[in-house]
Amino acid sequence: ELRNVLPEEFRQARWIVKEREGMIEESKRQSERIIREAKERADMLVNETEILKNATRKSEDMLAVAEARSRTIRLEAEDYADEKLANLEAALHKILSAIEKGREQFKSGLSSESRE
Repeated sequence: ELRNVLPEEFRQARWIVKEREGMIEESKRQSERIIREAKERADMLVNETEILKNATRKSEDMLAVAEARSRTIRLEAEDYADEKLANLEAALHKILSAIEKGREQFKSGLSSESRE
């Protein structure tokens, strides 16, 4: 009877070992999948971080260029306005001189007429 019972026990033990090995293999596959997905997610986050850093760097560069251009335009506008005001000032001085000269001539014409 022992001989009849033992082979059945051996079969059950082999089946249990086989099931256990299957469970171990399935656990390994799941852990490998989880690790692979975690690595992929980490890579994706690194890429997103790099993209964000690059975008931030580019926007900062663009802002610096825009600010420099704005300063240049403002300085050029100030120089242009100063030049135009200087030209206007010179023209007004000429006009004022012409007016003064005309008044002097007018006064001297009146003086010579009043003497006569």
